[in-house]
Amino acid sequence: MSLENRKVVANVDEYIKKLSSIIDGKSDVIGYAFAINGQINSADIFVSNSLFKKLWSKNLKATATEAVSAQRGVRLADEVKADAVKGFITDSDKAKPTERATAGAKLVKRENKDNVMIEAVDEKSKLVVHKTYVKKN
Repeated sequence: MSLENRKVVANVDEYIKKLSSIIDGKSDVIGYAFAINGQINSADIFVSNSLFKKLWSKNLKATATEAVSAQRGVRLADEVKADAVKGFITDSDKAKPTERATAGAKLVKRENKDNVMIEAVDEKSKLVVHKTYVKKN
């Protein structure tokens, strides 16, 4: 079991090492989407570059861990095109919203048969602080 865990950690660390600096020097990045085995998995969009960068390493580690846990042996998957990601986000945004108030924020959930999107809206400024999109399996 510990050998297996070491392999998982090593694979996660490899993803992190290759991708952690991809945002360096970029001031216009506010989100990311990722795919596993050639299929869109999820996306996150933040209100600002500074918030995105603050959470990047934590999100990258979670994303890499999910990707490693879903690996099906050695396989090269087809690249997911930007249009597919845009379609995923647009489709999710079109679903009927349900709202719930929380302390300092409003949570808006949009769900259809394929996707779930949750956005956090700051109560005072009314700004959307974070949107997370998840593809249902």
